[in-house]
Order: sequence, then C-alpha cells, then structure tokens
Amino acid sequence: MELVIFRINGQPYGMKIDFLEGIEAASDVTPVANAPANIIGICNIRGEIVPIFDIAARFGVECKAVRPQYLLIRINGEPICFKVDSVDGMHEYEDKEFLKVPSIVLGTNTKYLSSAVKIENGELALVIKPDKVISSIEQQSIVDFVANMN
Repeated sequence: MELVIFRINGQPYGMKIDFLEGIEAASDVTPVANAPANIIGICNIRGEIVPIFDIAARFGVECKAVRPQYLLIRINGEPICFKVDSVDGMHEYEDKEFLKVPSIVLGTNTKYLSSAVKIENGELALVIKPDKVISSIEQQSIVDFVANMN
C-alpha cells in the first residue's frame, strides 16, 4: 500500500495516496468569517475554491510550519486541503508492516486512526482515514459553506 507521509508538529502521519490529488505549497489563504469549525480559510487551487482544514487543531496540536504545505484531497467528491507542516514523500509499505492501533487508543475522538507503520527513520507514523477526520455532518457543513460562496 502506498502512503503519503506528512508531519504535524513533528509527528509523522500517513494517508493512502488514493485520497490524494496533489501536494500544494503554501499559498494565499483567505480567512472567511463564520466558517465551519477548523476551516481556516479558502484558497484558489487549480482554478477551484478549496477550503483549508486545520487538521492539527483536530488532533489537538499546532501546525508550527512557517511555510506549511497543503494536501489536496477529495472526500465524497468534494475538494479540501489539509494544512500540514511538511510532506516527507510517498512510500510503499507491505501489509505485514502495518501495526494495529490498540483498542484503548481508539474512541469517539480517534475514529480517523486506521493503523500505524514504522517509517524509514524508525519513527512510528499514525495512518489516518481522511474521510473519518471530518464527520459527515462537518463535511456537509463545509460543502454548504463553499456552495454559498459561489
């Protein structure tokens, strides 16, 4: 399975590249008043207005990068960018390399975790399910928000 490995506050995370449409450099983010929770603004990516989701805030940490990067993904057909500190790159892992996340860690607030994998430098990366990072109610709120901007 191929993952994109990225970092938030120094911690490595992984995500299946199936969700990934691109990795974007820091660009001008326009803050929007009354945006849904964890939406820090919008930006124009490839001619499309895309909301920027503060994934670090969802994880209870801060994105500390001066020049963050954005993972452009689609969830249920809708574009959204996850703001991350940096992207380490794409890496292929065999099924046997994935480790189960202990059930004591999994709960209502961590439904987005699917597994963990040891990356090249020996660190443990948490593998996320991007479609579970944002609840279906939040997804609809974001879709409605962007639709009302057009």
